[in-house]
Amino acid sequence: MPGYLNPYSMTPYSDPDQNIDTGNDTNDSFKFHTRFHKLIDNSYEGISLLDRNLNIVYHNASAAHISGLVSTHGIKTILDLAHRDDIEKLKQVIAEVLANQGQPASIRFRARHFEGHYTWISIIFTNYLGDPDIGAIVLNWRDVTKEKEAEDKLLISEKRFKALLENGAEGIVLYNADRKPLYISPAFGRIFGYNEEEVSRLNEIKVTHPDDFAYIQVKFFESLNKPGIPIKDIIYRMLHKDGHWVYLNSTLTNFLNDPDIMGVVNNFTDISVKTQSLQTLERTKADLEKIMDSSLDMICTIDQQGCFLKVSASSKTILGYEPKELAGRPAFDFIYPEDREKTRKLLGQHMDGGDFTNIENRYIRKDGSLAYLSWSSRWSDKDKTRYATARDVSEKKANDQALIESENKYRSLFKYNPIPLFLWDLDTLNIIDCNEAAVQKYGYSKEEFLKLKTKNIWAKGYKPSDGDGREEIDYSVDKPFKRVRQHQKKNGELLFVEVSGQVLIYEGKKAVLAMANDITEKRKVEELLDKANSLARIGAWDLDMKTNIIHWSDITKEILETEDISDYDIQPALNLYPEGENRDVIANMLKRTAANGAPGDVEAQITTFKGNLKWVRVIVEAEFKGKTCTRLFGSFQDIDARKKAELTAHEALEERNIILESIGDAFFAVNKNWVVTYWNNMAEKVLGKSKKEMRNRELWDVFADSIDSLSYKMYHNALETNLPVHFEDYYAPLLKWYEISAYPSAAGLSVYFKDITDRKLAEKSILELNESLKNQAKELSISNAELEQFAYVASHDLQEPLRMVTSFLTQLEKKYGDVIDEKGKRYINFAVDGAKRMRQIILDLLEFSRIGNTEDDLEDIDLNKLIADISILFRKQIQEEKATIVFNNLPVIESYRTPLRQVFQNLISNSLKYHKQEIAPLIQISCEELPTLWKFSVSDNGIGISQDYFEKIFIIFQRLHNKEEYSGTGMGLAIAKKIIENLGGKIWLTSVLGQGSIFNFTILKKRNSA
Repeated sequence: MPGYLNPYSMTPYSDPDQNIDTGNDTNDSFKFHTRFHKLIDNSYEGISLLDRNLNIVYHNASAAHISGLVSTHGIKTILDLAHRDDIEKLKQVIAEVLANQGQPASIRFRARHFEGHYTWISIIFTNYLGDPDIGAIVLNWRDVTKEKEAEDKLLISEKRFKALLENGAEGIVLYNADRKPLYISPAFGRIFGYNEEEVSRLNEIKVTHPDDFAYIQVKFFESLNKPGIPIKDIIYRMLHKDGHWVYLNSTLTNFLNDPDIMGVVNNFTDISVKTQSLQTLERTKADLEKIMDSSLDMICTIDQQGCFLKVSASSKTILGYEPKELAGRPAFDFIYPEDREKTRKLLGQHMDGGDFTNIENRYIRKDGSLAYLSWSSRWSDKDKTRYATARDVSEKKANDQALIESENKYRSLFKYNPIPLFLWDLDTLNIIDCNEAAVQKYGYSKEEFLKLKTKNIWAKGYKPSDGDGREEIDYSVDKPFKRVRQHQKKNGELLFVEVSGQVLIYEGKKAVLAMANDITEKRKVEELLDKANSLARIGAWDLDMKTNIIHWSDITKEILETEDISDYDIQPALNLYPEGENRDVIANMLKRTAANGAPGDVEAQITTFKGNLKWVRVIVEAEFKGKTCTRLFGSFQDIDARKKAELTAHEALEERNIILESIGDAFFAVNKNWVVTYWNNMAEKVLGKSKKEMRNRELWDVFADSIDSLSYKMYHNALETNLPVHFEDYYAPLLKWYEISAYPSAAGLSVYFKDITDRKLAEKSILELNESLKNQAKELSISNAELEQFAYVASHDLQEPLRMVTSFLTQLEKKYGDVIDEKGKRYINFAVDGAKRMRQIILDLLEFSRIGNTEDDLEDIDLNKLIADISILFRKQIQEEKATIVFNNLPVIESYRTPLRQVFQNLISNSLKYHKQEIAPLIQISCEELPTLWKFSVSDNGIGISQDYFEKIFIIFQRLHNKEEYSGTGMGLAIAKKIIENLGGKIWLTSVLGQGSIFNFTILKKRNSA
């Protein structure tokens, strides 16, 4: 039958009944084949034979069962049975089988069952095509579908287990019996922050907390002795990669005897958060206990019957009872009897009533005294307990009573205080109250004051830098403050006041109680002192002995030629003094003063930051705490000009002696110990004492009768202040009046005097005749005291010796011109020229000091006309230099004419002065309108200014050129700067050396008179 596989077709078939008598050999062969075919047909494995073309030529029953194939219909080769995804793999095996005679080759693949589904089969191919007895490829089949399904299930299970190991929160480590890790799960790295490579190199001993290592070892050995029994709740710490300790809860289980594991399994979880939470809870509990025991208030719990349950330790301080003495006792037993009923009503008749705060009552202390307590309480329905705090307000009660009693006293102090006092609303600045002294000082009645705001008593046009003043006040109640204001009385008189006070609550609102202390006179004195220091070039310094840091004032830094705002260590500061005598004298003075507190005063040379050598005078004083010097401080004065003049004078000593002997005034000199070093001929005549009597003798030994005289005091004052003095004195022993001028120096004191007895007698007669004029002059003098004092210092005290020096040197040149050589004449010219320049400096200083005191009123100023008028002033210089001044369409502005004219005049003058040779000056003036300012620019094509001097040129006396190159005193730009700042603006420049300069400045569009 076509397509049917005959399982016996490969073997000859004979009827056994026909071969009974064929002989023994034939019977044996038949029996053998019969048994062989039965074995094959009943074999567990399928057996098939393939021809050379891979056609199935034999299929036993098991093979048919495995494949479900009972017919070759539609099946050509063994490849037709394979799943399409396995065909290539099958071809490779068959090719290997065909190439290797007698060598078995196996494969497992999916074969299509006759019923249509696929089964997994395992086939072993053996090539017997060359064997004459077989002549086929033998296939041994086996159905492995169930094995494959089991393997797949196992693989899935393994993947799930691996996923649990790798992604689970619990870490797993597998140890051998020596506690060497055999396997570490990925969770280990996640818990401790290590990557896989770091975990593989990790030494577990080093990352285990030292205090826990022995404990873990003990637990590990315990697990070795208890196979299969988990050792649980092993708590220990291991080091995280970032340095913190991780708390672990571990379970060790000994599976060394389990052939599938063969190790000790450590299952652990990170319990750091839980541990920290428990620790935090314990700390919180301890803190609460500590808070309760350390609280100044009495904290307690009270049960539903009103008895104390627990009481804090402060009960001892407040009531005198220990907490255990109060526990279990009714709270009402301790309430003062008169307050019990009131307390019951406040509690609503029930101890388990609602919450309350600030209920006050009196409690009886253990010693019988009363304590005022303020209670706050909350009832807990859950606990049936009242939680309460009691604050001892006994002192507050006493203070309240004392406050009431003292209020009238403070009101009296406010009302009758001799210094003006004000009370104003902090939000509105309305004046709420003032005292009688304020009424007297300012001239307003109290009713008028109560209609004003604080800024209504400010000076007209005054606007403090801090706005209305509220910004600088700390809004905290009872915080003191202090500031300076310029006020104006009702009659227009101006005064400076120091306003000091504090913020308080007045009628439910924040208010300021302040004292207005008149410091007008003090302010004037301070301004004069600042001017004097600036003129005398006296700075200050301060050395912290603890840090060795020295601080310099601005004038000191100016003397040292540095703009560095930082402070210096003392050693680098000392190194500015040249090594040797100069440095030693300063260092020794500082050490001596720090050791014994004795003040020091030395003169030495110092090297400035720009490398210039200067003479300076250094004065030092000390501040002590106990016996330790904590601070050295003092003054620092530029005496370079004076010192050099002294040295020059020393070189010309002989010439000076000739001059001093020939002058008409008497003259003598003493050193700082009052020993006479010089006594000229005229001094002999005027005072009747010879040079021999006076030289090298102490002045006050000879003139002992003059001790405590005016001359004695003035001479000492001159040496102490290092300032010249000019005065007149009467010497009774000779019945003579003398006009005296004394000049201090590093060497001592030089005194010029002349007999003015005749003049004084004449003055006395004139004074007697003009007494009425003197009274009028006295009234005028009182009103202009400060102005006259400054004018006297500027015009007389400073200019008089200059006039005298100029006069005598001019007379000297005229009288002895034929005997003085050219060098001497040059010295005289230097001195005369210096005196003239000094006089001009004094005049410029007077002009500088008057800035801001203009009597001009605000007016509209046509700047085109103003510049034109200034151009006329410089007409000659403009024509000589062929200069051009360009200005067009300048605005009409509201300002003060005189100071504004001074600014433009100084800037134009500088542009004309500092022009380049052979190039006609070109000066351009322009204006730009800004929202609140006018901005002006004055540019030129002159010599320009280096950027290093942009700030320096605005400082008084700062010149970039010597007087032979360009004349002037160095005051022009300083005056302009001060005027502009008074007008509410600022001045600056841009310049390129050799190309010209642009001076820019601004002024307010309109002065604010509010």
